[in-house]
Amino acid sequence: PAEHCWIWAQYAQVDGELRELPVFTPAPTSEPGLILRGHVRLADGTGVEGVVICRSFASYAGEHVATTDGEGYFQSEYTFIPGDEMVTLWAYLEGYTFDPESHFWRHYYGYKVTSRDFVAAQSTAGSSLPDCR
Repeated sequence: PAEHCWIWAQYAQVDGELRELPVFTPAPTSEPGLILRGHVRLADGTGVEGVVICRSFASYAGEHVATTDGEGYFQSEYTFIPGDEMVTLWAYLEGYTFDPESHFWRHYYGYKVTSRDFVAAQSTAGSSLPDCR
């Protein structure tokens, strides 16, 4: 009872209200890197569950870094980045489009937790961006 345990949300299933739980942000490290987090919601604010969050660096292929929970929240694990890098982040779920289509920025050398959000809309056309491959 005197100890606490933290686990990544993507590895847990919670019964009850998630807003009451504290959110842990790891302390900065001396290693340069990036943690990505944010929400995917419909225009009315409802979270979209099961959205695949993809990330690529300019010199690497895209990869699946997180999946949204029932509230539409996502958080990636820490990723080491050896220097400054162009980062692209996008969301993918069959039958949905996202605004913005992607987030694109330069991550300069250092440790950072970056928040980016998406607004989802159901669409028969689906996402214009591919899954993480």
